[in-house]
Amino acid sequence: PDMALVAVNFVVAASTAPTSADEVALVSTMADTLGLSTSNIGSMSVSYDVVTTSSSSYEWSVSCEITASGDAASLSTSILSSLSDSSFEDALSTALGQTVGVGDVVSHPEYSILEVGSCSSTLNYLISGVDDASSCWAECGSKFGDDFIVAIDYYSGGWCYCQSSCDCMTESGSTSGTLLVDTGLVLPDTCKSYQFSGSYSYSNSWEVFSMSHSYSHSFGDCDISNCPSDVLDAFGDQDEFCALDDVSCLDDCGAEWIHAHCTCDSGTLFASYSFEFAGTEVYCCGSDECQDAVFDMYVAYASDPELVDSFLSTSCSTISCDVNSYSMVDESMSYSVSGSYSFSSDGCVGTIYDDFSSFDGSLWDSQCSGCSYEDGYLLVDGSDMTMRTISTVDKLSHIGGSFVKDDYCSDQLVVVSTMDDFTWSWSSSENAIKFVWNCDWKYIYGQRTSTDVTCGTYRDYVINIDIGATVVTFEDDECGSLSLSDTLGASDGLYVYVGADNDSMESKWDWLSITSASGCDSHSYSLSYSLSASYSYGSMSYSYDGSMSYSHAPDMALVA
Repeated sequence: PDMALVAVNFVVAASTAPTSADEVALVSTMADTLGLSTSNIGSMSVSYDVVTTSSSSYEWSVSCEITASGDAASLSTSILSSLSDSSFEDALSTALGQTVGVGDVVSHPEYSILEVGSCSSTLNYLISGVDDASSCWAECGSKFGDDFIVAIDYYSGGWCYCQSSCDCMTESGSTSGTLLVDTGLVLPDTCKSYQFSGSYSYSNSWEVFSMSHSYSHSFGDCDISNCPSDVLDAFGDQDEFCALDDVSCLDDCGAEWIHAHCTCDSGTLFASYSFEFAGTEVYCCGSDECQDAVFDMYVAYASDPELVDSFLSTSCSTISCDVNSYSMVDESMSYSVSGSYSFSSDGCVGTIYDDFSSFDGSLWDSQCSGCSYEDGYLLVDGSDMTMRTISTVDKLSHIGGSFVKDDYCSDQLVVVSTMDDFTWSWSSSENAIKFVWNCDWKYIYGQRTSTDVTCGTYRDYVINIDIGATVVTFEDDECGSLSLSDTLGASDGLYVYVGADNDSMESKWDWLSITSASGCDSHSYSLSYSLSASYSYGSMSYSYDGSMSYSHAPDMALVA
């Protein structure tokens, strides 16, 4: 460690009450005794009690924090030894101009300080508005318990992260922050930088429900200490990695997800953070083994096999696959055949889904002035920036979505309202219910009341909003569920607004789904297949082109 901080407490027996000049003398004498600068001694506190009034006897309670180079435990031992020596008592008597006695000195190492690097842990809790690193340490200890916190990462600007462990460290010099660590902590190795994450959503046009889930994996956030060198060396090369016989050391890092990539030969295990199998040729046209592996992966996160099966089947509705291709040529005969099939559906729309790849003028009334689209995200910049559905949604029952919280006050929001000219405010409003992040707090603002919960982790969030006739709920995959009694959901039609009210930053939305409970009466699907073949033999030749199609419109909802 570069520096360490030690808390020191002792009692001085004196004949007078302490003055401000006495405090200066205390700091100077301690600094001289310890061979430090007075600037190393901070947060000095002196209080006193009157022991006897007849002989004017006082006890001063002295406490301070001392910051110096070296290991905290060793520094604490050195301070205890120096301040307990009689020479310190003599020097203090001289400096104060009276004979004093120094009682037992208590020295407690609080933490060690490093100027570069940061710890990684599953807690990684953000606190903002702190004055310095020591203030952050105190706030983290107050919130989670002193015994739970082993490190904090502090950055200029008044923000820091509380850490419950130090599983690994960022490379030295990769941050400009200050790291405080518990005195008993042995600093770990550098974090591995192999990060994997993704998300998927499901909007079923045949059934009146929606499903959304997110998942993320980081080999830096799980234990890879038991992985052999051949596994670690294969990171970055999917062919080499998937050819390994045993990667069981990574079972806690998304085994089903890794298996799906390897079985389907996706080529994107290390190349993409957000590759989604559903609706791609990799899955829809893949082998049975590939499709089984992808199914198992989604079930691992969604838990409901029936929903996953329906979701994956629906995702392939517009994908065409070559199912047969063969050719042969010899001296007397040539032969070739090829075929393809496609599946499509045309059902009523119970759920509307916007992936925010571009502005959808069929859904939204207009694009807000602070709204733009980039890399599959809706980017929102500024205050009171919202987009409203063109028309009201009859019997609105559910809103799902996903956004990225990568700043303290990105403040993404969803509003349902009977008004077509709603204006944002940070309070309850008549004829509107607001679901919003206010910096590190998640809120529901009803028409007359509100409720909130702390929710400040930086990550990709998936939200689910249920609109009932008398109760609304606001759930996410990090901070749990909020509920609020409100009757606005019983309205015949509600507009949906999406956007942000941020503090001079860019907020990201990934997708949004809007579900109506009005139901569906009929659905249809069709399957088509085309085949072409030709062959020649000697002077004879033959060719064939044909197609087959099938359609069906049942009276009840189709479950794939």
